[in-house]
Formats: sequence, structure tokens, C-alpha cells
Amino acid sequence: MNRLVQRFDSLRLSLKLPAIPALLTLTVALLLTLAAARETRETLRTGAAGTLRAVAEAEAMAVESWIEGLSTDVEMLARTPSIAVAMREFADGYAALGEGAADTLLAAYATGGPADPLAREDVLDAGTGSVYDRTHARRHAFLRDLRRHYGLYDIFLIDPAGRVVYTSFKETDFGQPLEAGPLAGSGLAEAWIAALAEADSGGTAARLQPFRPYAPSMGAPAAFLSAPIRGAAGEVLGVLAIQLPVDRLWTRLADAPGLGETGEIVLLGPDGLMLNDLRHLPDLGAFDPLPPLETPLVVEPGQADVFVDRPGLSGAPVVGASIGIELDGRRWGILAQRDLAEVDAALWSTVRVMAAESALLAALAVAFGIFLARTVTLPLERIKNGLQRMTRGDYGIELRAADRGDEIGTIARAVLQFRDMTVGEIERRSEAEAAKARQDRVVAAMRARFAALSDGDLGGRLEIDVPQEFTALRDDINTTIARWRELIAALSARSGEIRDGTDAIARSAEDLSRRTESQAVTLEQTAAALDELTASVREAARTTGEVEKIARDSRQDAESSRAVIASAIGAMKRIEGRSDEIGHIIGVIDDIAFQTNLLALNAGVEAARAGEAGRGFAVVASEVRALAQRSSEAAGQIKGLISGSRLEVADGVRLVDEAAQALGAIVDRVAQISDLVTEIARGASEQATGLAEINTGVSQLDEVTQANAAMAEENTAAAHDLSARAGEMGRQVARFRLDSGGTARIPRAA
Repeated sequence: MNRLVQRFDSLRLSLKLPAIPALLTLTVALLLTLAAARETRETLRTGAAGTLRAVAEAEAMAVESWIEGLSTDVEMLARTPSIAVAMREFADGYAALGEGAADTLLAAYATGGPADPLAREDVLDAGTGSVYDRTHARRHAFLRDLRRHYGLYDIFLIDPAGRVVYTSFKETDFGQPLEAGPLAGSGLAEAWIAALAEADSGGTAARLQPFRPYAPSMGAPAAFLSAPIRGAAGEVLGVLAIQLPVDRLWTRLADAPGLGETGEIVLLGPDGLMLNDLRHLPDLGAFDPLPPLETPLVVEPGQADVFVDRPGLSGAPVVGASIGIELDGRRWGILAQRDLAEVDAALWSTVRVMAAESALLAALAVAFGIFLARTVTLPLERIKNGLQRMTRGDYGIELRAADRGDEIGTIARAVLQFRDMTVGEIERRSEAEAAKARQDRVVAAMRARFAALSDGDLGGRLEIDVPQEFTALRDDINTTIARWRELIAALSARSGEIRDGTDAIARSAEDLSRRTESQAVTLEQTAAALDELTASVREAARTTGEVEKIARDSRQDAESSRAVIASAIGAMKRIEGRSDEIGHIIGVIDDIAFQTNLLALNAGVEAARAGEAGRGFAVVASEVRALAQRSSEAAGQIKGLISGSRLEVADGVRLVDEAAQALGAIVDRVAQISDLVTEIARGASEQATGLAEINTGVSQLDEVTQANAAMAEENTAAAHDLSARAGEMGRQVARFRLDSGGTARIPRAA
């Protein structure tokens, strides 16, 4: 070392001075290049890892939203009355076909239908004339349009015995049993079992079966969502299942932004298998296990793992991120990676540019050293002072020696050039920091938007200026928010419809309960009336027996009355004889009165002849005459009365005789009445027995009606509970804000 120093000291100044700045310049340039390269590499790798994490999070959120949206749709459809009616009708039609129903339906609609799947799906009636064909012609168009509206691969209706009684797409699984045969243990069979288990536990949630190869779909990956279908009384009618459109998921994953030229994104199932094909690795695809890696790539749901410079799927170093998600209680994952070589490619380009600049700077330093070697004293001092100021960060130096044409001027100009290059490097570093700041701003804006989404704010868009590489990500986020907003708005409308329907059911149930209670009251009153009627009939039977006894007594009395009437006829005839005798006596009295009148008249004539002496006698004669006149008149009246009495007695004799005859007829009628009353008493007893049986039946009907009334009250309570649950769902949906200032509005029930 000392020898080297001695040799350097022995060099001429013309060689020493150029060598010193050249070495210094190369050293500084190399250090600056290494520092800049290291910082640029970290910036590039960190940025790439952050981008991949954002891509993985966005795709994970999209998958979760997609599955949750389809689950909500399946649950809503399974509770739709039209689906329950279709399930019942298809099951009845399938049962009507008998034992060969599976082969019959497969031949009529699948293997025997059009070769084009879409044309086969448009067949409404296979033309067999069966009950199933009529049901299919009536229900298929609605279910087919439902599949196309939701973008599903297929829709299935499965009865509780595991028979696929309906599919929309009519593949080879149509009409086949799931409990045994080729489809046993398939994803569709597991979906059927999971839905029935959910029904047994009293739930209605949709259950997800992960992607697995499905033979009827040419062995393609298939996932299923299923939910139980219940009838109006809560009984399980069957299972509604859908087959997820895997091509939509693959297309979205293949078109994910931010992956560069070598990037890959993989959906990992609960079993750790990959569920989609890769873009750049044809040897790996769906249902292949992940290659052995240093660290597991599937993390806990809701967590993320970002890694740099680790072996990737191909074994080469990569930058990547993995996100854990939970679907129906199972752990899934999203893995996004990008080759480290592609990320570092921009670094090597920068290093090459800086190396070229360093070489140029070294050449200038040599030239500056040569010029410096020709100078001495003050110019060197001034240059030294200028360099010292530059080392302190003051780049505003001015070297007048730069105008010189000698070596000092060259050194001065080289120093100024070095200053300019350093300033340029600082500016480039500032630009890199500004780029990083812009990237941080984009990430912060996205993080803030995602935080608002987690709080239910679906209003507004992500309106920020972003670098070109983030434009697609920003647009995808805005598209996702818009689709969520549409979904929540549709869910809000459906919640209002569900709430209106449940309110109508509650009102109908209340009306039914009131009518049932009224019927129960009426039956109770009827039972009471029948009790009274039964007692009345029994009393009438008893009274009829008494009437029968009275009729017998009356018959005996009537027989006795015949003799009394005969005696009355004899008495009437004797009265008639006495009336004749009285009439004769009245005649005598009438004659006496006439003679007395004549005598009184003669006495009056004689008194008139006697004058005053016979006046008193005349008065007496006049009174006697008046008395005789009144006696004659009374005798005439008595005679008239006696004559009338004779006529009345004669009529009385005739009437008594007729009464005797009538009494005989009455005796005969009383005998008949007695017989009829006996029959009436027997019939009344039988009526009492029948009314007792009717009363027992009405009492049983009253008990049944009371039970119906209790069931109607339970239905009313269930309808109100359903309405409350619909309102609660509306309040949950209302948490989401669909615009900048409002929330999802749920229509109120009318």
C-alpha cells in the first residue's frame, strides 16, 4: 500500500490531477447508480405487490359478491309461490309416468330432442300427451327465461326422493335419480342432500357446493347452489338448485387487470385445488393441485399475504398476493402473481441509462482533470470552493473560470456540468418520489372507497386521476359499485314486494281467523239450540204420552156422555110437553083478560049512564079495563115466549140428537186420535234419540272448528312474523346508500 502511495506521489501533476477527478466521478456515479437502482427496485417491487394485492382483493370481493348475490336469488326463488306450484306439478307429472319416467323424459327432451342445446331448451312440449308434457308446456317458458335472466348455466327442480323432475338445459341429468346411479355422489347430489339437511334444521338458506367435475356437463367444472322449497303449510316439496356459469367466472379472472405480460390469477377451492386454467402455464389447469411452495398461499378468510421474490407456480421467483375468502363456511382463496423478472425489467433499463450517463460523466471528468492539470493556484481554489458549496447542497455556484479556454476553464465547466447532472439526478429522484406519492394517493383513494363500501355507501364513483396502469382497475371498481348499486336497488324493490305480499297474507289470515271464530261461535250456539231442541222433543214425547192418556180418558168420557145426552133428550121432550100445558093455561088467562075487558067496558058504559053517581065506578072500570088490557098483552107476550120456547126446545131436541150423533163421531175420532197420539209419542221418542246423536256430531264439529280457529290464529301469527322479517330485511337493505345522499328505500306496505 505504501509503495502504491509512493508511486502515485511520484506521478506528474498533469497525470495525477486528471486521475483524481476521474476516479472520484466514477466512484460517485457508481454509488449513486447503485443507490438509485436499489431504491427503484424496491419501489417497483412494492408497487407491483400492492397492485397484485388490490387485484386479488377486487377479484375476491367480486367472487364473494357474485356467490352471495346468487345465494340470495336462490333463496328468494325457492320461497316464490310459483316455484312451489311448479315443483308440485312437475313432481306429480313425473310420478304419473310410472317406473320408466327417467328414460321416457330423457328420450323425449334430451337425447331425442334437437342437437343444439339452445334449440333443445326452447322445446315446450315433447308431444307425448302426458300430464308432464302439459305441465312442461305451461311452466318451462317461465323457468327458462328465469335462467337466462340471471345468466345461470342450468336450473333444477328435485323432489324429496332425489329425482331430477325438471331441468332447463336438458342435459343427461334430466329425469335421473340422485340417490343411486351415475349421479350419486356428484355435486348436484350433494346440493340436494345439503338443501334437505337445511330444511330438516328449519332453515331456508342456500347451500353452496364447490366446483367439481360434472359428467353431464362434459366433465367441466360445476358448482351448485341449492335451497329447500316449502309448501304453504311448511312441508318440504323439494329442492331448487342452480348450476353456476363457470365461464363467466373464468372470463373475469382471465381479464383481470394489473397482471402484466407474465401475471397469473388463480381461484383456489376449499380442497386446495386450482379451479381455473392459467394464461401462461398450459401444464397447470382446473382441478390441478398447487405446486409445492415455500409458504402456503391460502390464508385465513378476510386476511391477505403479500410476498416478493418467492418461488411461484412455475418455480421462478415472483411477486404476488393471496386473499382468503369464506363461502358457505368453507375457506377459498385468490392467488395473483407476476414474474419478478418482468417487474425488474424496468430496473435494468434504468440501470443501463445510468451506466451510460456514468460513462459520459467519467469521460467529462477525465477531460476536466486534464484541464485541471494545466492550472494552478487561485483557479483551483475557486473551483475547490465551488465544489465544497456543492457538497453542502448549494448548486447555485458560478465559475468565471468556465469562460477560460485553458484547463482551469475546462475543470470549471466540468464542475458546472457535474452540478447540472446532480441537479438532474435530484430532479429524477423527486419525480420518482412524486410518482410514488401519486401511487400512494391512488391506493389511499381506493382504500377510502373500499372503506365506504364496507360502511354500505354505494353512491358516487371513484373519480380521481390515476396513472395509465390503474385506469382499468379504477373502471372495474366503478363498474362493480354500479352493479352492487343495481343489485341493492333491485333487492330493495323485491323487499317491498315481499312485504306487501306478507301483509296481504296477514290480512287474509286475520279474516280467516275472524270467520273461523264466528263459525265456532255459530256452531256453539247451534249446539246449545240443539240441546234445547232435544230437551223440547223429549218433553214433547213425555207430553204426548200424557195426551195419549188424556185421549183415552176423553174417549171413556165421551162414551159416558152418550147416556147423559139421551137423558137430556128425554128431559127436553118433557119440557116441550110442559110448554104445551103452559100455553094452554096462557090461553085461558088471555080469555079471562078479554072477558074482564069486556066487563070493564060494559061497566064504563053503565057508569057513564049513571052520571055523577057512577063517575067513581067509571074510574074503577077504566082501571080494571087497563089492567085487563095489560094482562091480555102480557098473556100474549107470554104466549109468544112459550111458542118461541117450544120452537127452541124442539130445536134443542134436534140439536141434542145431532150432538149425540156428533158425540158418537167424536168418540170414534178420539179413538183414532188416541192411536195417532200413540204413534206420535213413539216418533217423538225416536226423534229425541236422533237429535241426541245430531247433538253429539255438532259437538264434535264444534271441537274441530275450535281447533281450526286456533290453527287460523297460528297462521295469522306466522304471517305477522313473516311480515316483520320482511320489514327487518328492508331495514338491513336500507343501510346501503345508493346515491350521494340517500339510502336504499324500501316501499311501505299499503
